[in-house]
Amino acid sequence: MKGRFNVEVDFWRKVTRDLLYNVPLPKETGFRTVRQNIGSIQNEGVDITLGGVVYSNKNFEWNSNFNITLLRNKVLELAQGTRFETGAFLIEEGQPLGNIYGYKNLGVFPYNESNAFTDDGKQLTPVFDDGGKFSKYTLNGVDYTGKVNQLRVGSTVLRGGDIYWADLNNDFTIDGQNDRTIIGNGTSKYFGGFNNDFKYKGISLSILVDYNFGNNIYRQYDWLRNDLNSANETPSPDRIDQSWRKQGDIAPFATLDRARTNNALGPNSQYISKGDYIRWRSMRLNYNLPQSLYKKMKWVSNVSLNFSVNNLFTLTNYPGYNPDLGSSNPLQTGYDTLRYPNRRDFIMGLRFQL
Repeated sequence: MKGRFNVEVDFWRKVTRDLLYNVPLPKETGFRTVRQNIGSIQNEGVDITLGGVVYSNKNFEWNSNFNITLLRNKVLELAQGTRFETGAFLIEEGQPLGNIYGYKNLGVFPYNESNAFTDDGKQLTPVFDDGGKFSKYTLNGVDYTGKVNQLRVGSTVLRGGDIYWADLNNDFTIDGQNDRTIIGNGTSKYFGGFNNDFKYKGISLSILVDYNFGNNIYRQYDWLRNDLNSANETPSPDRIDQSWRKQGDIAPFATLDRARTNNALGPNSQYISKGDYIRWRSMRLNYNLPQSLYKKMKWVSNVSLNFSVNNLFTLTNYPGYNPDLGSSNPLQTGYDTLRYPNRRDFIMGLRFQL
């Protein structure tokens, strides 16, 4: 189209070696770890840019540019092949960075009798008589008379109002060694931006929108205020309003009984959210004043007024303040400790060009 549009596609792969890593030491040395240059990570992806002149005539011009980047990474090598945990994240060979490691939360037991399972882990359905007294169990609508197993956290049998944790190894005991798994990943699958520049005579307008999709965020702040480990903590309003209170309640959140510490396991999947967002990042308006207004100022060749706004608004379903977290630690992407939201900035300027 006579050079009006351009397409650029870049494929890339980068392997970073000799990464700093704390290597475990034998206990008899008197030290836990020693920092060494051991470890390698591979990042690869594709970057696509589409841009050009959408419309142009004597007085008006519209230029547009769209970019999308698809990213994948994985850990190639660790010291002695040993995986390790950092915060809520698990780092292991052959797996991507950003894996959030924790317990699967399957809901809340409505009754004490709801904590009942067959030997192969199928949940039984409790049946109550007209007076509300438990009478029997059924499985797929058929009366069940076999062995009944109950989930435990440590030595505590779970009751109505407790979280129904996924028992991954089917031993009916929830523990960190056997019942944690990957519950999300904090690394974005694709992201990019959409920029538009408009010019009409002496007026120019620039609009930038960016986006991010395909990652999860672990709401560490939310877990901390709802773990009920202190009488000084106030749970979030949704927990207070929608928590389990009595036998038979169908509730999204566990009881607020602080004595039930088995409900504070974390990280867990109830605090995992999608980090997708589209953000109107900035808008800049510039107006070049007519030369007739400053023609007596011989030392000035151009005078312009400009007005810009940053972080106009964000479209997202993320319940926290800000899905655009960033991270100073690439091993802990998607870790929200209640980062303050990006503020909206209004900037005005007057420019003299000599």
